[in-house]
Amino acid sequence: MEIQELYSKFMEVVEKYGFKEESLATEISNYLAKQKVVNASTFAVDFAMEESDASVFLAFLERGLDFYSMTRG
Repeated sequence: MEIQELYSKFMEVVEKYGFKEESLATEISNYLAKQKVVNASTFAVDFAMEESDASVFLAFLERGLDFYSMTRG
């Protein structure tokens, strides 16, 4: 999936589940920082969302982290 399409789907998920709320965004970032491994099914259960939406959300974050790693050399 191209990054533009993934971003568009990511933003749909963010809007759908209210992830722009500061308290929820903080909760998610803390959750992700504490986990050694995160998969879509667990994330979906922990944040009461559809697994397909969790998959899109995490895939976009992963692409961003990959890009960050590549540019940090």
